[in-house]
Amino acid sequence: MKIRLRWAAATTALAAALISAGAATAGQISFYSNIGNPIGDKVLRNPLVLQPATLLMSEDGSWVIDKLHWTGWGTAVAHATGESVGTRSTPPKIHPAQITLSRPQTVLGHQVYSCFQLTIPQLPTANQHLCIGKIGSEYGYRPAGAITTTPPAGGATTATGATKAAIIARLASQPGAPAANLPAKCLLVRIYGTSWATVFSPGMPAVCGKYAANGVIVMHKTTGWHYVTAGSDRLPCTKLGIPVHAQRALEIPCG
Repeated sequence: MKIRLRWAAATTALAAALISAGAATAGQISFYSNIGNPIGDKVLRNPLVLQPATLLMSEDGSWVIDKLHWTGWGTAVAHATGESVGTRSTPPKIHPAQITLSRPQTVLGHQVYSCFQLTIPQLPTANQHLCIGKIGSEYGYRPAGAITTTPPAGGATTATGATKAAIIARLASQPGAPAANLPAKCLLVRIYGTSWATVFSPGMPAVCGKYAANGVIVMHKTTGWHYVTAGSDRLPCTKLGIPVHAQRALEIPCG
């Protein structure tokens, strides 16, 4: 316990800075920003934040990812570029870094990005791919391969009516999304569980033949439906946080 208290004291100032940089509010996708700390612990703080400028990678504050600039926050996948800063040497070791947050889900009553991927091109041994999982009586970040998800009952089904209309309407509102301007009658929407769907144009009925395509659009539902990716081959499904059972059920062409 003494060690924990020492770590907590060492990170108090940084945690306060993280909270002030963008505290989470209800209805938004947030992120537990202290990668090395448990989630929900009464002693070690792990604040929920929005678009943080800094991520704490070690409990003693000796490694942070700093100067983060975000794109796509609030969608199924958020990206950032910044700097990895290690302070255990003099001068500190600084390398360009890239962050990807994915797989939004509810943890302890909050909608959060549950998977975190760090890429440091100049220091590949420090790369990480972690997801939130249960560790004893607490939650925390664990290697992505150690996290399992329970597949929804049943397979993929064809969406109709209001469900299809909502997915297509959301797709049409995404700037630059493929098939966004195609007639709804020419699009086939398949849904798996309640949060994953694909949209494609099979060229049927006959009037839709000119719109036929062999690619697929992947959509994900968090607080609403969001465009994730599109293509006909070797989509980076794992990197984007698409569960394996959804990949299979929806026949997504993952690479």
